[in-house]
Order: sequence, then C-alpha cells, then structure tokens
Amino acid sequence: MLSVVAAGAITGCDSGTESVPTIPTEAADPSCYQAAHVGSATIADPEFAMFAEGLRLPSRARVITGRMNTAEHNPGEVVLALDICIPDSADVAGLVPVATYIARALKPSPLGARTAALYVADVGPQIEEQAKIRDATFRTRPWSGAPSEEVGAWEVVVE
Repeated sequence: MLSVVAAGAITGCDSGTESVPTIPTEAADPSCYQAAHVGSATIADPEFAMFAEGLRLPSRARVITGRMNTAEHNPGEVVLALDICIPDSADVAGLVPVATYIARALKPSPLGARTAALYVADVGPQIEEQAKIRDATFRTRPWSGAPSEEVGAWEVVVE
C-alpha cells in the first residue's frame, strides 16, 4: 500500500500520450493533516495510488484517501472514490472545480479508461462532515475540458 498523505512532493500527471495541464499549486495546508484519520490515509490499489500521488491539486489541497471497487454491473470497470482536503472550501461549490480537475486528469489515463463512476468528497477543516459529489456516468463523459460537455456532470451526494 502507498501512503498518499505522507507524499511530500505532488508532481504533474502524464497519461503517456498527452499531458494533462496542471494548475498552479501551493504547499498543502497543515490543517489538512487533521482531516486524515489514522489508518485511512492509504490507497490499496497501486495504480490508483500512483494516479493520486501524481495529481497537482490547487489551493493547498491534498488527497487524504481513496477507494476502488468493482463496478456492480460491469465487472471489467471500477468505481473510484477520493477524499480530499480543500482548506479554503466550505461547501460543494469549492469542491466542483477541484473534482473537475481530477476528472480531466483521470479520463485520458489507463485507469480512467476503465472507470465507470467517480466520487469526490471534501473532508477539509471548514466542512462539518463532508461534501460529496459524483459523476455516475464518468465512462461516457469526455472530460475534455469543453464546458458544454461538463454541464451537469456532478451530482451532489452530500452537501
């Protein structure tokens, strides 16, 4: 298992065929360490862990943990869930741009090619419990960066 919270340097993500544009980042906010629960700050799947460690998240955000499950009706596909800490976010509105960046980075990767659905939750210090959104149709959405293709992509699961 690879530790995500303990990762020092977060580097750019490259799908191998095309680079995913990165957005300006700052050092992770120390308050994000409070969001990490003992024993939960790992991603068991090595491919998913490498993807998460390669993300260049904005606004001092960091990946806290992630989970991968087999898609219920599509055995060759997976459902991914990432818990992230966004220190300056207090609701779903602050989560959407970061989740969109993650979806755009994931889509062209081999892991993205077999992802059926993507869940992203903000467990940061401003959030009472968590804010969670999902794209239940990740497999069919292009996530190419065209806003018209991404309108209505995220469904609020927990506000």
